[in-house]
Amino acid sequence: MAADTLTPELFEAAWVAGVAAVDDERIDALRHLLAISAPTIERYRSTEGDLRREMDQLLEIGLSKLQRSGETAPE
Repeated sequence: MAADTLTPELFEAAWVAGVAAVDDERIDALRHLLAISAPTIERYRSTEGDLRREMDQLLEIGLSKLQRSGETAPE
C-alpha cells in the first residue's frame, strides 16, 4: 500500500470499513485488530513489521469495500 497517497480522511474511512469487513466476514487472522483503538495515519506510518503488514491488509480490505460501494475512486 502506498501510505503516502492516503489522506487522513481516506485512511479513517478505509480503517472503519476494514474493521467492519473483518468483523462481518470473520477474518480470524486480523480479528485481533478489532481490539485496538483506530490508529492515526501518523501512527500507522510509523508502524513496522508484522503489525504494519496486518494493518496494510485491513486497509486494503477497507479500500476495496469503499470502492465497491462507490465511496472512493479506484487507485
